[in-house]
Amino acid sequence: MTLNVKKELEQNTLTLEKVLTSIWELISDGAVNSNKPFHTPVIGTVSNDSAKIRTVVLRKFDLEKLLLIFHADIRSNKIQELIENSNLSWLFYDPTERIQVRILSTAIILTEGELFETQWNSNQLMSRRCYTITEKPGTITKFPSSGIPNQFVERLITESESELGKNNFAVAASRIKSINWLFLKSNGNISAEFNFTENGIIQN
Repeated sequence: MTLNVKKELEQNTLTLEKVLTSIWELISDGAVNSNKPFHTPVIGTVSNDSAKIRTVVLRKFDLEKLLLIFHADIRSNKIQELIENSNLSWLFYDPTERIQVRILSTAIILTEGELFETQWNSNQLMSRRCYTITEKPGTITKFPSSGIPNQFVERLITESESELGKNNFAVAASRIKSINWLFLKSNGNISAEFNFTENGIIQN
């Protein structure tokens, strides 16, 4: 159940515990529900001392390990940037609830292992097809092109054919270091901040 921040403020019952619980609920819901605003957050990476931002799909949230996960092509610029600098920022915003959540995290890039296999297997075939492109994502072409091989453009790819893209698949798993929560309010915004230690305990 979504936290009614306005009501909690009016009744003077809003607590940091309630705020943090609502953050976990919004992120968890966003990871499994494509209709929710938190399903498509913006991420920020660092490249040559400048900020780079993109929209990604939140594929999984592991509350126990404080992990936020998205998928990408290993050849993409954002993955290369994270390999060089693991600092990763997330921006979530729900316009209906008027809640913004900013998260600082540290990312690792996985191309093998149990989590990698689980995430690859969770992809639908139409998603796997995107990893069969032969050129690096962002390659300049003379004409508009998805980069997907012609034989896969007009039909659904098969399970065995989809394996052609597995070598290009990467999992970006980032561990939450801090969270900034903001409730937009016409007569004064309300914010809260949470910091986490290496073992997940909230710092004062």
